[in-house]
Amino acid sequence: MRIRIVLVLLSALLCAGVQATAGPLDGPAKAFLQRNSQSWAINQYDGNLGPVAPLGTTYDGKPVYRGRYTYNDGQPGYVDMTFTGGRVDCFAFHDIGVWRCLDPELTIADLENEVSPDTVTAARRLLAVSSCFHLEATRLTTTATGWENGRQRTRTIGDNVSVGVRNFCSQPVRVWSSCDVFGTAFVETKTVEPGGEHDVLFNCTYRPGR
Repeated sequence: MRIRIVLVLLSALLCAGVQATAGPLDGPAKAFLQRNSQSWAINQYDGNLGPVAPLGTTYDGKPVYRGRYTYNDGQPGYVDMTFTGGRVDCFAFHDIGVWRCLDPELTIADLENEVSPDTVTAARRLLAVSSCFHLEATRLTTTATGWENGRQRTRTIGDNVSVGVRNFCSQPVRVWSSCDVFGTAFVETKTVEPGGEHDVLFNCTYRPGR
């Protein structure tokens, strides 16, 4: 009986020892993935991001963390992230391999030094469609990952800025757009669901849709 009790106690202690404790970056990582997954076109996030773990550093010494999750009812996946001020600022998903860096402080005025004047004009028109829209710019960063002096590091090869808006309201918003592609006009009306995104293209005109 005494041996059985000891074994039960040891089993309980071992189970307690392997349980992952929530770290300070787990909450921001989960909030980021929950928001980001709302704009996934094909895959569906299962809502179960595990604790983030240190992976390595960028070439400028910034820590990189990896969080594992599942999607489409159990398919394994992971996302690598860096953080600034307790928020995810750059990330790369396992099935894409391209780093995207969020710039939440970017404004229309800042865009004037980042993109073409036509893109700035298009962004203003798309923001004017609905008060639900908020500007969202991402820096698409192409990187190479390798090992240096026994540490995994990520080197930036090049980047560019992609501009869009996100619907922060609880109701969908319809957007009418007319885009000039090589001299041919393409007109469409798109519904931007809650949490969804709409790209800003420099050669497009935007108005509220019906």
